[in-house]
Amino acid sequence: KKKKEERERKKEEEKGKEKGKEKEKNGLKLHFLQSRMSRGTDMLKMRTVHARAQTIYFCPRRENARLKHELRELKKDYEKEVAAKENVLNTWMTGMTYMIKEITKKDETIEKLEAELALHKALPVRKETT
Repeated sequence: KKKKEERERKKEEEKGKEKGKEKEKNGLKLHFLQSRMSRGTDMLKMRTVHARAQTIYFCPRRENARLKHELRELKKDYEKEVAAKENVLNTWMTGMTYMIKEITKKDETIEKLEAELALHKALPVRKETT
């Protein structure tokens, strides 16, 4: 009788091991349940070491999908930000090139005027007599 009970207990333990594999991580007992609850995905039953704490059900596939979606949204936001900054930078750069062109034009005109002035100073001044 004792042997029979022991055998049954061992069988139940093995069944339990097959049904739910427990892993401990950061003081949390992770209990993997092979259930067909959410389209055949493994449900991850997280149970804290303390018995009274609530059990968190966690579906890897759904979580993965949610995280991928969040990542996509973040990428979109980041790309928008980058585009806006590039746009600002480009406008600033074009403005700067325009200003530089203007300054060079002014410098050239100033040089021309200075050359003309020097020429005028070099030339003898003629007084017109009437």
